[in-house]
Amino acid sequence: MDAREDQVFPLGILQRLFNFLMKIIEAQSLKTVTLGKHRPICNDLVNTEVFSS
Repeated sequence: MDAREDQVFPLGILQRLFNFLMKIIEAQSLKTVTLGKHRPICNDLVNTEVFSS
């Protein structure tokens, strides 16, 4: 009976580790990423036209 329990125990640990890692990956994939400061495109076009004149 002890040999059988030794075989099941490591699989339980691996399953819990796998589930934990999957939860972390899932949580990270749902986060939004902001890269830099948002600037509307129309303002950039207006500014370049003013400086070009």
